[in-house]
Amino acid sequence: MIQGGQANLLTLEVIALVVTLLFMLIIAAKIGYVRAGRFSGIVNIGVWLIFAFLLLNTLGNLASGISFENMVFAPITIILALCAFRLAIER
Repeated sequence: MIQGGQANLLTLEVIALVVTLLFMLIIAAKIGYVRAGRFSGIVNIGVWLIFAFLLLNTLGNLASGISFENMVFAPITIILALCAFRLAIER
């Protein structure tokens, strides 16, 4: 039987997995692996949202008191944010 804390953790993990899969679908549609069709406007907005999410994630990593997040995860998320920005400005 799942305890209350474990159930909340499982719920958060499922939400994180769904968001990651959605991000993957948006990026795949933007670069042409998945045909967006009439949803191309939504895909463009989605890429800008991914960029904003990654920027906020970078700020969170830098604001963290944990040096590992500052030195490892912050540079990774800023690189990913720049890649998302590159995709967002592309027509």
